[in-house]
Amino acid sequence: MTSEEKNCTINGLKQGYWEDYYSNGQLSYKGHYHNGEEHGLWEYYHDNGQLMCKGHYHNGEEHGLWEYYHDNGQLMCKDHYHSGKEHGLWEYYYSNGQLNFKGHYRNGKRHGLWEYYHSNGQLLCKSHYRNGKQHGLWEDYWHNGQLNYKGHYHYGQKQGLWKYYSKDGDLEKQEFYCEATHE
Repeated sequence: MTSEEKNCTINGLKQGYWEDYYSNGQLSYKGHYHNGEEHGLWEYYHDNGQLMCKGHYHNGEEHGLWEYYHDNGQLMCKDHYHSGKEHGLWEYYYSNGQLNFKGHYRNGKRHGLWEYYHSNGQLLCKSHYRNGKQHGLWEDYWHNGQLNYKGHYHYGQKQGLWKYYSKDGDLEKQEFYCEATHE
């Protein structure tokens, strides 16, 4: 590709294939524009040359699967978008490759089961969301795998009996929350 075919502007709008470089000569990004908006596959790079992220745009908005990488090349996360909004499964990873958390979005809001993990792979938390608010069973775990606490949320408010445990698994206290009203 010649320099005339890259980084073209027509009537003040970016068009076609574009790329840019860091001051150290490493590629910073590459992708296509259509009528001034990102469109199609785009790739972004760390200044050490490792891939930082890649994904598709549709008329300037993220669309479909996006993958992000730590500067050591290890997968950091996989996100899904629909018309620029978070939609579908999201997964994040520690730099050691262990799963950090996973959950679903619907129309830009957390929805359904979300699971979080300690860096050692032990489950940290299981939570449920409905339309972006905490809703349903919530369980939190100590680093050793023992249950820390559990209870229910109703549209973002604690509801009913909540139990709290020591790191050894002994029940330490209980709290009761009156039923919340739906917003």
